[in-house]
Amino acid sequence: MSEPSTMFGQFHITKEALQDFLQSKVKNKSDYNDWQDWWGHKNSEQIRLLEQIIDRNTGNAQDFTGVEYMTYDETMEVLVVNNMFLTENYEVMVHVAACWRGISPYLKGGKQK
Repeated sequence: MSEPSTMFGQFHITKEALQDFLQSKVKNKSDYNDWQDWWGHKNSEQIRLLEQIIDRNTGNAQDFTGVEYMTYDETMEVLVVNNMFLTENYEVMVHVAACWRGISPYLKGGKQK
């Protein structure tokens, strides 16, 4: 029996940049080649599963966030997202993580788009 993955994120981002991110083309697993390092370990079973995942994200990032709760504080320019029971499925988790990895260039202090 597996346990559901939980997702929580706090991002420093302007309101305009958040809208740009949500409307941007969603990222996919294949947009990144550093998944094993990004997860922080190199479990052979996860590497095998990762290699089998096919890109399925299409459209805008807002369609693949996987969030249950999203709030934006305009004064602090902070976005908080979470989903306490995101999924038990590794493939779904990778698709959602790929989407959120795409927010990096939009963050305050992030690399420019």
